[in-house]
Amino acid sequence: MIRSWASNTILVAILLTTPSSCDEETVVTVVTGELIGRVGAVMDEFGNLMNDRGGYLVTLEGTTPELFAETDNDGKFEVRDLPAGTYNLVFSKSGFQTIKVFSYQFNGGNVPTYYEAPLLSQLSTTSVKSFDAFITTENNPDSSKYTVIRIEFEITPVSTPDYRRTVITYIGDNSNVSSTDYLYQFNDPGFYKFDKWSAGTKLYAIAYPAPVACNAYFDPEKTLFINSCLGKPVDPVEIVVNE
Repeated sequence: MIRSWASNTILVAILLTTPSSCDEETVVTVVTGELIGRVGAVMDEFGNLMNDRGGYLVTLEGTTPELFAETDNDGKFEVRDLPAGTYNLVFSKSGFQTIKVFSYQFNGGNVPTYYEAPLLSQLSTTSVKSFDAFITTENNPDSSKYTVIRIEFEITPVSTPDYRRTVITYIGDNSNVSSTDYLYQFNDPGFYKFDKWSAGTKLYAIAYPAPVACNAYFDPEKTLFINSCLGKPVDPVEIVVNE
């Protein structure tokens, strides 16, 4: 027996037979609704807002089968007949960062629910031609108290005042150093001072090209922040403290 009420509600009736031959009817209500949303802001790799926000694929993880929508040029999207529930919303587009919004609660109902995505950024087109990080006595005010690391790199295309390009360096204590496994992060080349490290200390550095601005997001499953704007990294370099 199926009854139809409002267009956004499905009623499923299940007939149960008891040993006493009494018929009972259990009604399970599944509320659906419309999710409308927008990618409100997209930046190019130099930090400028872009007018075209179309072509983003919006994936709703947790639906069966998985539901998708695509943004128009104004960044708008809609998903109809979405059952109430908790979903992960994934925003992705070739050449741009992917952002995942975890545990979005959708209640459904007669009134459409509105959602605006976080700021999204274009991926960097910068390439790192050379990279190095090493211990130096230069710019060290007292080598008995401090250790200074110098970070330097060469990129293409070169950075200019109008088209600034960025490289992010991560330093960690193992050869698997990465943007998700590190001790220190630096956004510019130069000299960086630390309290004195003991002789024999071994660290590793890796560099990633990155856009000027990026909206990192927290992944509760991995318990860390994800910077999904980063480009292809260079091979890690080893840093050894000799004295």
